[in-house]
Order: sequence, then C-alpha cells, then structure tokens
Amino acid sequence: KVVDITLWISLSIRHDETSLYEHIAHQLSLLSTSVELENYDIQEVENNVGKEETLESLKEKVRARLSTDNVLQGVLVILDDEGNKMREGDGGLEQVLHSIEQNSHHHSTTAADGDGQQKFKVLITSRNEDGRHQTQGGKKVVEMMPLTPEMSISLFKQGAVAKVFEIPGVESVVAKFINRKTDLAPGEVSLLAKLLSYHQQVSELQGLEHTLEEAWYGDNYNCTQLLLSGYEKVSDGVLVDFSWQGSRFFRDNGSVHYNELISYWMLEGYLGPVNSLEEAYKEGHRILMHLVDCQMLKEVNDDFIHMVRVTGDVSYRHRRGYGGTANLGLANVLVKSNDWQGIGKLTKVDGMIRTLGSYKRVQQPLTLLLDGNCLSRENPNNLLLSNQELQILGLFSLEIVSLPHSFNNFKKLNVLVLRDCDFLEKIDDIRELMTLTVLEVSGSGLVKSMPKNFFQHLKKLRSLHFSDFQIEVMPDSFYHLTELSWLILKRFSHLTKLQSLKECQNLMVIDLSGAASLPTFPEKNLKSLSKLQTLNLSNSKIKSLPIFHETGELTHLSVSGCSNMDRVPSIRSLSNLQVLDLSWSTIVEFQDKSFQNNTSLKILDLSGTAIPSLPFNIGKPREFYLKNCSEIKYMNCVESSEELEILDFSSACNLVKIEGKFFECLENLRVLNLSGTKVKDLPSLSALHNLRQLLLSCCLNLEKLPRLTSSKLEELDLSDCKAMTMIEDKSFEHLPRLRRLVLNLSETLLKELLALTNLKSLKHLFLRGCGQLEVLPVLEVLHNLETLDLSQTALRQLPFVGSLSNLHKLLLRDCSKLENFKNHKRLDMSGVENLPCGIPRLTQLQHLALPSMKEDIQAADTNEVTSWTQKPSASHWSFSIVDRTVPNTGRSLLSYNGSLFLEFLDSNPSVLYSTSNHFHLFVHPSEVANGAGDMLFHKDELVFRDVYLLTRHCSKSQGRLVEIHHLSAFSEGIAAVLHNAEYIFLFDSLFFKSFSDLGAGNIKTLKGCWIEGCENMEFVIEMNDLVDSSERGIELEILWISNASSLRSIYSENLQLGSFQNLKCLYLDCCPKLSSVFFSSHLLQMLEILHVRFVRIWWLCLEMM
Repeated sequence: KVVDITLWISLSIRHDETSLYEHIAHQLSLLSTSVELENYDIQEVENNVGKEETLESLKEKVRARLSTDNVLQGVLVILDDEGNKMREGDGGLEQVLHSIEQNSHHHSTTAADGDGQQKFKVLITSRNEDGRHQTQGGKKVVEMMPLTPEMSISLFKQGAVAKVFEIPGVESVVAKFINRKTDLAPGEVSLLAKLLSYHQQVSELQGLEHTLEEAWYGDNYNCTQLLLSGYEKVSDGVLVDFSWQGSRFFRDNGSVHYNELISYWMLEGYLGPVNSLEEAYKEGHRILMHLVDCQMLKEVNDDFIHMVRVTGDVSYRHRRGYGGTANLGLANVLVKSNDWQGIGKLTKVDGMIRTLGSYKRVQQPLTLLLDGNCLSRENPNNLLLSNQELQILGLFSLEIVSLPHSFNNFKKLNVLVLRDCDFLEKIDDIRELMTLTVLEVSGSGLVKSMPKNFFQHLKKLRSLHFSDFQIEVMPDSFYHLTELSWLILKRFSHLTKLQSLKECQNLMVIDLSGAASLPTFPEKNLKSLSKLQTLNLSNSKIKSLPIFHETGELTHLSVSGCSNMDRVPSIRSLSNLQVLDLSWSTIVEFQDKSFQNNTSLKILDLSGTAIPSLPFNIGKPREFYLKNCSEIKYMNCVESSEELEILDFSSACNLVKIEGKFFECLENLRVLNLSGTKVKDLPSLSALHNLRQLLLSCCLNLEKLPRLTSSKLEELDLSDCKAMTMIEDKSFEHLPRLRRLVLNLSETLLKELLALTNLKSLKHLFLRGCGQLEVLPVLEVLHNLETLDLSQTALRQLPFVGSLSNLHKLLLRDCSKLENFKNHKRLDMSGVENLPCGIPRLTQLQHLALPSMKEDIQAADTNEVTSWTQKPSASHWSFSIVDRTVPNTGRSLLSYNGSLFLEFLDSNPSVLYSTSNHFHLFVHPSEVANGAGDMLFHKDELVFRDVYLLTRHCSKSQGRLVEIHHLSAFSEGIAAVLHNAEYIFLFDSLFFKSFSDLGAGNIKTLKGCWIEGCENMEFVIEMNDLVDSSERGIELEILWISNASSLRSIYSENLQLGSFQNLKCLYLDCCPKLSSVFFSSHLLQMLEILHVRFVRIWWLCLEMM
C-alpha cells in the first residue's frame, strides 16, 4: 500500500529520545539544510530556525507535520537491524512510536484506510534469532527468502555501472558465481555490484571473476579487502576508524552532517597532509561518496548521513591500529563528555571550513578550519578576533613564528589543532586556554621550550599530540593531566627523560616513537595504566620494556628500530594483543617460550632482528615477518601457525632448511616469500591451496621447484635462482590465475620452459639471462601479456608474437643467436614495419629492444649467427628512439645498444640527415644485466613526456632532440649524434663541466639546452672551446639550468659581442655558487622569459636587460 511518509530508524544505534526526534525531524525536512541556511536572510533564519532546538520544540514540529492534511494514506516506520543496539519495546523508542501513531491520523487513532487497515504501520527487520517475533494479532512475520539467481542477476545489473557488462563474457561469469551462492540477500548483491564497479577495467574478465571469489572467505562476506585495494581506494585510516569496536561518537549518536564527517577525517589526519583544505575536502568527499555507494553510509537527507555498516575489524591490518592512525582520537576520547556535541554543521567557503554562519544562537560548537593559503590573504589576528566564540579551531600549514595575539581571547575553545606550521617557535599562549580538551601541535620543529606551568590550567585535556619539538624535558605540570587518555609525543629527538605517568590512569594510547634520546620508559610496570591499548616506542633509545601484568587491554605494541633493547619481557597476560612489532630492534631473546596465550595475535614482525630461534609456539598470527633475520638457520614445523596468510622470510640470508612438514597445516597461506635465502630443498607445497604469491628470487642454492597445487597462484618469481635446473610440474596449465602475476625465471639454468597455453591471464613474462634456454613454447594464446623480456637468452627462434595484442614491452637485447633477425640487414629508424615475427602487428607496443648481432652490421658472409664484442667506448650506454610511430599507435620506444647504433652510423653516415627533421633520441646507461637501463627510462613514462617537455618550454615537434641521462663518462661516439641535434637535455651527467665536453663543433647551431643535476658543471661555455668565440651560443634560444651546485658563471671569460643575442628564455634555479651571468654589454634584446630562483646574485641579471 502507498503511504505518504516513510521514516527509517536504525536500531544499530543506541538512541535517546532527543536523538530519535532529531533523526525523524531531518527525514521530515523540518530542520533546514546547509544550502537553505546559506541562502536565507540571516535575520529571518535567526528568528525562525536559529532558536535552540529543545526536545519539546522537536516534538511539536514532528507533531505538527504528522497532523496535517498531507497524511492521507498513512505513515510507515522502518525499524532496521533490530536487536543490534535497540529493540522493539525499549522505553524511549516505544514513546516515540506511540507519539507518531497518535499524530499520524486526523482525528482518531483508529482511523483506517478503505480496506479497514490502520494508517500507521511498523516494519521491523530482525534476525529474530530468539524467536520473539511471531505472527499473531496485528503482527505478521514474513521470512525474507534469498533471491533466486535470476533476481540476483537482475539486481546486480541495476547496481553495477554499465561498463562492467560491456566486457565480453562478464554476464556468464556473474551468473556462474551467483548460481554457486544461492543464499544471497538483496543488500549483498547491491553492495557487491557497487564494489565491482570500482574494480572493473576493460578486458579484465578474469580479474572480475577473481574479485567476485575474493569477496567471500567461506560464508562470510568481506568487502574490506576490496575497499583497501580497489580502484577507488579508501584511506586505511578511515576503514580502521570504521572498524573501531569501542565507544564511538559518530556511530553511536545517530546521523552526522556530511561536512562534519569530512572535517573529522581531516582533523584526525586520515586524508593526509592538509596543504590545501580545498584538495583535502575533495578527497574526503570522494571517499564519503564511495562509502555511500558501498552501503557503509546511508543518506538520511541531503545533508545528513548515518553509519549503517561496520566493516570487520581491520585495525590489525594497519599495524598501528586505531590508536596509531588517529591523530586525536576525537570520536573516542570525547564520547563521554557532557559538553561535546560533535563538530557541528559546516560549510566550505572562501578557502575555509566553518560553522554555518546563521547558527549564532544554536547550541552547536563554532568550528573554523584554515590553511596557509587562506591566511595569506587575511591578517590572522583580524580573522580570529571576529571568531572569539570558537570551540574548534584547526590551522594547517601556516607560516607563522608565534601565535596571533587573539589567542588570548578564546574562552570557549575545546579543540585546537596546529599542524605543519613549520616556522612556529613559541606556543606559550596556549596555556591560557583553560577549556581545551584536545590539543595538537605537530610538525613544528623549532619549538625548543615550554613554561613549567604550561599545562597548569589545562585540566580538562584528554588528547595531547605534540611532534618534532626540540625540548629535553616535559613541563612539570604535564604529569598532573588526570583526564588524559590520548598521548602522542612523536619524534621528540631531544627528549631525555619522562617522569611517572601514574596520575594519567585513563591513558589508552602512548606514542613515544622517534624519542631518539630517551633511555628509559617512565614506568617499571603498567599496573596504573590498565586502560592502555596502544604502546608505540619505535625508534627510541629505551633499553627495557615495562612489566605487562594487569595490562589486558593492550592490543598494539611496537618497539621497531629500538637499538638499545635486547629482551622482551613476558607478554603472556596480553590476551588481547593483536600486533607485536619488534622489527629492526636489537632484541635477541624472549622471556616467554610460547605465545600460546596470545590468542588474539594477528601480526608478528621480527624482521631485521638477531633472534637465533623462535618460541616453540607463535600463537595464531595471520601475518608473520622474519625479513633480514640473519641468525635464523632452521625452521621447525612446530613454529608454523595454521592461521597464517602471509609468511615472509625474505633476505634471511642464513636460512638453509625448512622442515619437511612445515607447510602441511598452512592451508590459508596466501603469500610465501623466501627470496634471498639459502634454502636448497623446498618442502612439499601441496597443502597450500590458497597460495597467491610465491616469491623465490635470489635463492641461489635452490635447485628444484616442487609441484604447485594452488589454482589461485597469481605470482611466481624465480628470478636469479641460478642453481635451478628443474620444475617438477610438467606444465603451468593447472595455474590459470598466473596473471597480475609476474612469471619471472630470469638467470635460472632452465633449458626448456613449460607449456604456457593455459596462462591466458599472464601479464609479465621475464626470462632475462636464461643462458641455456634455446626454445620457447607457443605464445600466441597469451593475449593479456604486457611484458616479454627475453634479453640475454640463447634462443634461436622467436615465436610469432603478432597475436599478443596487449604487449607493451618486448626486450630482445643481446639475443645474439636469434635466426629470425639473421637477414634483417638494416637498422631502420623510421619504425618497425620490416621486423619479423609479427612485431609490426603489435599496436600497443611502447618499448622494443632489438637483438645485437654481428651480421646486422657487417653483413658477414657466414651462415652462423654469432655474438659480437662491443666497443669499449660504447659498452656502457644505449640509444632509445622515442616517438617513432608504430602502425596504429602514436608513440613507441625502440632501444639499441650503443655499439650497434654507432657501427650502423659508420656504415650509414647520412642516416640522421636523411631522416625527417624531427627525431628524439634518449641516451642512457645500458646495465643490461639487471635491467636498470629499462627502469631508468620508464621512470619518465611516455604518457607524461609531452607534459614534461612543455613545462620546459620545449615543444614535442621542435626538431632534433637528444636526451643524455646519468652518464658518468662521455663516449666519443655520442658526438656524432649531438652534431645533428638542435636541442639537448643533460640530466645528472657527472662528466659534464661545460659545452666543451660535448665537442666544440656541436654547439654552433644549438637552439635549446636544458641542464639539470649536473653537479660538476662550472661554466656553460669556456674560452678554450675551438669554435670562434663570436659564434658561441649565437643560435641559442633557450637556456635552462637547475640544481647545478658547482656552476660559477655562464662563461669563463668575457664573450664577444653578439653571443646569446637570440636568447628568448633564461631559467636559473638552485645555483648557489653562481657569481656572474652576463655583462651589461650583452644586450639580450630577444629575451622574453627570465626565471631566477635560489641564486644569491640574482641582482646581477638585471644588468643584461
């Protein structure tokens, strides 16, 4: 039946009568929205809605709305998730329902519609686990049955973006999945559809299939992993905050204004550094809308949202937990405060976030958030003087040395955040703010002292966050903050002593990380700090931990990087401990021989320690890290845990043996990393049915890879397993998910490669340095392959690769025996049209490194293709040709070894002249053995290259351009290319001291020169150049020099009149030793752009104008 009004009340929140009426009033649009309040005349707002909203006034408004003639069909009240926090029959709820019923009829509570049914109806959603709801009287119980597969697919299509279903085959994948999950509820289908919409990518059919499977662990729906890793990633801090199981203001107090929630995330630091409130707000809004899509937030009306879904506990996944991610702990430390009403309704205007201006007389906190951009336009004192009623003030990235004088007038300030105010030196005025409950001053490294009585009047302080101060001791008054529950003193590198914290018995969080001069913890035991949940002593000099008896609430303990700590006391009593991080500390001993009592342990990190052996029982962690543990030599099966999902022994360089049955109980293991160990024989991996990643790179002694049984394996890395000669599996066909997966067999001794025909998801295949590999299996079915690296193999035939439609990178460098290229006589700079094996059909190709072969150059009369010896002068560098067109594409990258290129030029000296007037060559170190040459180039992705050039006033089509990167010595062969260049870029090239190092004849016609990071350059032009001095720089139009720490002058002696006469752009940045530029006689009449920054003699530049 149609009703006029539907009211929704979540019973997962403990409402009192006032919050219930507020919640209903919002849904009935009885409280003005932000937009309305901003547009109303201020006086009208103050007269009509600016009055204090009491419970009685709220009741009257609701009563009036439900008693009007608009209610003709009736009212439906939905009580959602009954039994979570409230249930039918609770006193306050019953009173509100009775009031709605009384007022939802015109004249009689027994009024009925045409069918004789009452106009007031209640719908309760409940699990009904205790059977308290039965069909009787006026109550009817309807069991909600799972959707049929057809209904689920229909609902899925409605919820997912259309692009998901444009992927061929995706509908059958979804149908197959839903048919297996026959008990799906509508909410689960809708939520899954939204989540997949954020994970879809074109042509990633199998990726979507795997995402569907990963959404369920057994029968439990798990969206957390998807939210953490998805395309629209949600901040870890926000998710940890959502999963916090303790008291929580925003979850337990009904709906919240959306701007209030975003501002709360800002204040807690979940949105990263706030250099710009505008950008931080945009990021917060993106996350908020994503959470609405994922049904973790529900829109109550246009302004208000409501937490309706709490994710599973992910706090352990962020090893610092809630206490380590929240800067202030606002939602927790103030939840029991009678004077805390939240942050309030906010608006974003003029670069600031503030309380709605029309709410002057409403009992809401007045909030103001400002960044340095805003205050640069206004006088801070004037701005703050006009806001003396402030209760919450956040100042971000301000360039102030001391606090504005107006701070003394804040008599109601409750929360003060001063973050990343780098130049702040004095904070003494804060001591007069007696109403402060929350205080943060972080990132202010110039604060060296505080008065002893600084905290004397700050008795209400519950959350204190200081960081980067240079103080040696805390003020005496600090130790009497009896209300304090959140204490963060991060990176106090000069702090030498802390006194007892026994008076601070409410402490939940203590973070002393980075206290590099603090030798002792202030308490010998934590008996007086029984509420402590997070203790972070990372990177401090503390020598010993306190005794942990009677500290049962502790969940996170970190002593990472503590260089003076050698022993862990008993942690047997820490039954709630989730994260134990001892990484990179000097701990060598545990008092406990077993962690069996630590039943909640989720993460155990012993990386970088010198622990020789482990407790015989490590509990049941999900993640266990022993990276760089050089003393671990042997792993017993009793040390393994059946709950493990991640096991990382990487770079445990003396680990030689793992007991045969070690992996038998690790059915949940997803990641196994043994890279850099000395293991020779791996135990059976047959029990690892859920394994996703197997990382064995640089296991130099490993001879054989056991049979793999996990059909979920996505990444297999065997690179640099130089002793490996055998893979037990006869093929990889039972590993269909090797995709994101990198199949890396580089530097192994394998003579043949297993069949790859079933690896249709494979994206990256690395076989670099497999010197005995002569034959490849068929590659045609690998349509998703993006990288194929065959460099330095003994291959004689390259299979047909023309069907690899997604291939971006094909590396054949130093494949000297490839017969496919035997008759390929010419090195063609115009493209790849004449290359064999279907290479011209690779329309997505971006990087092609061709093989180096003697016959290509000398056309020797021999039937045998042999390797050739590089010229010493060119052995350390390579050429890459950028922007050569591959058919049907706009860009590509072709790489050639320097020797090959030079010998080709010797035989074809006119090639650079006969080529079009536009070329772009990239000269870089080869370092073929470890791939550094390839990685070096790809740090500047091609997609950003045009943008980069434009920022340097260089157009992509400007002509013949050469880039030289990271060369420590200049090879004479490079001069042949420079001779034809019009534009030269020099990056981080140590050989370069002046133009003379490029060859004097190469600078005659140079039009543009960009020199960046060449720290040995002293002059641009020296007088000993062999070119006539009147011609030096005469054609130069652009001169760009940055980060040249040794540059003394543009010239070594006076230049002839006329030099640099065509210069249009001069850019000088970070040249601290520059003492002279040009004399006034060098009139730069063509100069259009002059940029001088961080140069101490900038005034000399004016003489040349």
